[in-house]
Amino acid sequence: MSRHETLGPRSWFRCAAVLQLFAMALAVTRTPAVAYEFETFEVAGVPITGGRGLDDGSCQVGYFQTDPEDFSTAHAILRCDGVIDTIDPPTSLSDRRTFDINAAGVVVGSAQRASGSDGFQFDGSTYTWVEYPGADQTVIRGINDSGDVVGEYENTDGVRHAFARFGGSFVTIDVPLASASRARGINNLGEVVGFWDDSAGLRHAFVRTPDGIFTTFDYPGASETLLGDINDVGEIVGTYFDGAGTPHGFVRT
Repeated sequence: MSRHETLGPRSWFRCAAVLQLFAMALAVTRTPAVAYEFETFEVAGVPITGGRGLDDGSCQVGYFQTDPEDFSTAHAILRCDGVIDTIDPPTSLSDRRTFDINAAGVVVGSAQRASGSDGFQFDGSTYTWVEYPGADQTVIRGINDSGDVVGEYENTDGVRHAFARFGGSFVTIDVPLASASRARGINNLGEVVGFWDDSAGLRHAFVRTPDGIFTTFDYPGASETLLGDINDVGEIVGTYFDGAGTPHGFVRT
């Protein structure tokens, strides 16, 4: 086409489409990025501070370690309005950690004591030890606003079992045919998430409904998938490992 020829209807349409796509691309590139605010919190004078859970307000829970190579030196913390308090259970000996906190301010975690590793709850004034009946070790990982908790326990056989305590009643919630199961989060609907080990020792995600139905899945293309928590609209947060064994965080909405 010479510079004096005119464009036909189809050519005009194509040009308009290209210009529209170009304008859309410019709009995308000019859209300002979401600005996140980050706040670091650390216990002064120690090498490791970790955050594990938070409520809908201004409180977070976690731990700090006085020796970076020795997990037994961990101490449980509660941070509210920027103030960090150590909340080790009085009869605990070592490896104290907090993992979650609900809307009522009840904190859950685990610690080592003379009888072994046990879960605990702290409501701001009173500590309550939580042991799965007959278990050698108990860890509490999550709590909802009704006070239902989830975690895992271990017997002398060394096998990890997932459990929940609904309204004071304990129930094992192992994934069928799993060699080990771990529960990590529970929402206010009673849905539980965690992960389980297959016969090869690889870990896979699970979701358990309040009526006991399990759904298992893996992040697409992942070698392993671990779930950490679930909210009341069913969004799930977790970690997956790629083929090289590198961990990545994810959210499933």
